[in-house]
Amino acid sequence: MARPIKHNLDERQIKELAEIQCTMEEISHVMGCSVDTLENRYSDIIKEGRSHGKSSLRRMQYRKALEGNPTMLIWLGKHYLDQKEAVQLLGTQEPEVRKLLQRWEDGRDLRTGAPFKPKRKDESPSQETTEEEQVAV
Repeated sequence: MARPIKHNLDERQIKELAEIQCTMEEISHVMGCSVDTLENRYSDIIKEGRSHGKSSLRRMQYRKALEGNPTMLIWLGKHYLDQKEAVQLLGTQEPEVRKLLQRWEDGRDLRTGAPFKPKRKDESPSQETTEEEQVAV
């Protein structure tokens, strides 16, 4: 049975790769070792590097927002302040969409506008046909 290869890997380089959010596979390829070696021997260093990288990125985003960058202000507002954009209905289909939304809110069938009555599981399909079905036939 062959002896396992001893790896003396540069911990600083592993941490730097983790800081820029490289995957375990990417780090293993750069370092010339297996993912198992990284997980078994360097997981604490990788965890620390990823955490440091994320906090640096967050700091830079926050700085951009404080400088007045509108994109960053909107992004941070959506993610941390639960701010949302209002949806506006525009165009020629607006009345139809509003009518459908009103029917939905009123609990009516969207196609016919008739009161919606959900079928019970024990009901068998009725033998009666609606006007629309008769026209289609």
